[in-house]
Amino acid sequence: MSTVIVTGSVVVEDVVSSVGGRVVTIVEVVVLVVEVDVVVVDSACASKRPHAAVTTAKKVRRAVRFTGTHDGRRRRLVNAGLARIAPVGPKLAAMRLRTFVLGSLALAGAAHAAAVAMSKQLAERPELHPIEKLLADPPGDQVLIGREDGTRLSTWTAGSGPAVVLAHGLLLDGTSWSTLAHRLVDLGFRVITFDQRGHGRSHPGSDGLGAAQMAEDYRAVIEHHEVTDGVLVGHSMGTFLAIKYLLDHSDHANRRLKGAVLVAPLAGRAAHQAPQNKIQIPLLNSGLMERMLRTRTYGWLLTDTFMTDASPAMLEASRAVMASTDHAGVVPILADLVEHDYYDRLGEIDVPVRVIIGSDDKTTPTFHSHDIANGVADGNLSVVNGAGHMLMWESADEVIKEIQLAAQV
Repeated sequence: MSTVIVTGSVVVEDVVSSVGGRVVTIVEVVVLVVEVDVVVVDSACASKRPHAAVTTAKKVRRAVRFTGTHDGRRRRLVNAGLARIAPVGPKLAAMRLRTFVLGSLALAGAAHAAAVAMSKQLAERPELHPIEKLLADPPGDQVLIGREDGTRLSTWTAGSGPAVVLAHGLLLDGTSWSTLAHRLVDLGFRVITFDQRGHGRSHPGSDGLGAAQMAEDYRAVIEHHEVTDGVLVGHSMGTFLAIKYLLDHSDHANRRLKGAVLVAPLAGRAAHQAPQNKIQIPLLNSGLMERMLRTRTYGWLLTDTFMTDASPAMLEASRAVMASTDHAGVVPILADLVEHDYYDRLGEIDVPVRVIIGSDDKTTPTFHSHDIANGVADGNLSVVNGAGHMLMWESADEVIKEIQLAAQV
């Protein structure tokens, strides 16, 4: 049994259905278990896709639209173009979905062909970085740092001069900083890169992945490498945890850091006003994202949503690293990213903070950056026009400039 995933053309909220003998929870994405390959149809971008994809999306959109509304423990299913259906239980809901499943089987071939065609188009984009450099270890010697719960954090240190600590985002690892880290070393910085717990070569430990223990890891890395007058640089989840560290360990941060650079940041509320995240978070939680990332076709379509005009090497490097991460293990920190909200506490941060964001970032929309830069006591905001979420690859020059300004060199 495998899965058809339809996004954009149908909206479902908290509908529980049983299809093909498997129970599936659906949140703003229809997940139907059928005996076909994984298929992704996004009608929001259908106009940019081959004719088959446009036709498929239109047929699906006409076929059914479900809107979930809470009515005690019941759910209402609304069929597009038809009268409102009375509240039904999961079993009856599954029966009503079977017609749609059969229709999906007929459409699956066209959607898969469209996905393959799009993947081939992505492969024709010009290269910006050799994939060997994107997947290379960070520069320097590897140093393991043990933690009380058994976690072993993998860190790398290279160069001499002002210290810069690089913290990566969710599902990535220290390799996401490699190309930029080498440039920083050449510019005269001492660069410390590390894999967050449960990512790359760092173990999750008995405490697992949560905001509190991961912020403690920041303190441990900074302490172990004897950072003074350093710059803490975070990307995406790495910024969320950097903010948690700056709040929970403010005395330590004030002694050790000269400033912080937050790249594509957020201080919580990851799903707020972020349609892309509202679709992708359930995919990650359900394990479907991990399955998509195992294939180049669907993995590239997914990683392309994080960048603008990403090169084939950028798509493949991010796909490979994200596919190698234990998705089930990161669910707790993902929940913290969604549920926690540190915006009201940003004024407690004393360290100067420089924020940089891509104008086209759909993972951490720009309002996060504006709120953070305005919320901290000493904040500065830089917006890179036309850039997406992976600024260390897309706009490395701009990120390096922010680090140099934070280090005051």
